[in-house]
Amino acid sequence: MAACKPDRFPEHRSTHPRCGRAQKAASKRSSRWSHARSVVASRSQGTESPAEVNNPSNDEATYSGDKFTSSPAYAPPEGKHATRQGRNSIPSVDRPKRGRRRGARSMGRYPLKEAIGRYMESTRAFLAPSSWYERNRKLAALARRYEGMARRNQILEQDPAKWGEEEITAILLDLKSRGLSLATQSKELQHIGALLAFVGNGTMVKMRAQNPRAFPHEQRSRGPSLHPDQMEKIFRASSNIPGWRGEVAMFIIATYAYTGLRLSELRLASVEDMDVKNWVLTVRHPKGERTYAKPRMVPIPQGLRLIVERYLAEREKMLAQRGILCSKRLLCKKYGNPDEPYSVNALQTLKRRIQEKAGVPFQYRTLRRTYGQNLLNRNVSVESVSVMLGHSSTMTTERYYCRKDADLARLEVLRAFEKSEKAPSFNPPLIDRKDDLTGYA
Repeated sequence: MAACKPDRFPEHRSTHPRCGRAQKAASKRSSRWSHARSVVASRSQGTESPAEVNNPSNDEATYSGDKFTSSPAYAPPEGKHATRQGRNSIPSVDRPKRGRRRGARSMGRYPLKEAIGRYMESTRAFLAPSSWYERNRKLAALARRYEGMARRNQILEQDPAKWGEEEITAILLDLKSRGLSLATQSKELQHIGALLAFVGNGTMVKMRAQNPRAFPHEQRSRGPSLHPDQMEKIFRASSNIPGWRGEVAMFIIATYAYTGLRLSELRLASVEDMDVKNWVLTVRHPKGERTYAKPRMVPIPQGLRLIVERYLAEREKMLAQRGILCSKRLLCKKYGNPDEPYSVNALQTLKRRIQEKAGVPFQYRTLRRTYGQNLLNRNVSVESVSVMLGHSSTMTTERYYCRKDADLARLEVLRAFEKSEKAPSFNPPLIDRKDDLTGYA
């Protein structure tokens, strides 16, 4: 009769002769190893185990010094099976661990990832969750790339605390060889510099002071704003998207264009922030909300109010169809948890769809610049525009977002001269005869 399968026939485990012998052998081995472990533990503590007291001769095993010696009742294999002696003759409690013994301050096999983990944990309390996640994602991608460079011997040291000029130079050459923009290179070096400062490595600061031209500098300039014809195409494309996505697309495009909000400021907004009685939108999650920024209130102009009323009505219908009484988010998702905000990737995907339909390339920040430029063109002071955009100073507004149009500035100058009663005289006074220079008539 063939041996039975214990999983299929559990009732034969104790009756079948083979199963019975296997159970006896397993029980014997278990008791032998438990006795050996108790002996080792007692010897390490300087006491005698109960087994040694009851059995002074210790027929099963003997522990002397720091070695475990098997008794004749449990002799290690000999002959062709002698290769197993090293693992089977030493109990697991006293068996040396495989691999290299690391020191107390060792960071393991991946020191760069370990340093990034400690750095990100130190910044968790000072960054918004979305900013923390984005920085963590970028640093993790950098860690994977630099570990690949270390395997190719382009970087000799993986521990960022031990990086020298050779490693920083290799990173600079890698950035230039990838064909990245100066803004992307500068941002990546900014993350690396923050990590090196956290681990106490000042090599990059020293190299910047010695040779600043070797490091890429971001050449930021004021971006373009959209023309009214382009805005009309974008509005028409967003209104042609069917379903709930179309309602969200039309609402976010109109809101960004008429309020100048940042991407996260509308994404994280609550439905209570939209005051339809006073037509004011409260920005409770501005950029830098945990450090320097404060909530601000943005007026909702007349052209946006009809779109807001339509979106709020469709939002109530969508929640009723899902059987949800209320949701705190202004931008509600049709699927998933309605209290979770839209992800950045979802809004970017929706923007690309609008962009393909409209045939006009743009970014959410372009709508923000367009809002500021329209206000300046309507003779709103740059101080008021800076406050509405949430800037700390007008320098940021004029340098990166909007400035008075050249044609409008020219017209204002002409009107100023037309309103003046008397045109200013630019004729220089005549030089008297006595004031003539020597040698001239």
